[in-house]
Amino acid sequence: MRILVTNDDSISASQLLPLIRWCLKLGEVTTFVPKFEQSGKSHSFQIQHPFEVKQVALAPDVTVW
Repeated sequence: MRILVTNDDSISASQLLPLIRWCLKLGEVTTFVPKFEQSGKSHSFQIQHPFEVKQVALAPDVTVW
């Protein structure tokens, strides 16, 4: 099973790593999260401005984008 994990609370959200590790028991996990908290930002999201996507090791066995 393929699982997508995402949030708007940022990569530093305390619940992110436990959630990813739990999902890894169920299948392949891909995670996309913002660098900084983006709560309430969905109404101002603009696709005209470029944004950067980086691969980051959240833990030795967990990679997020």
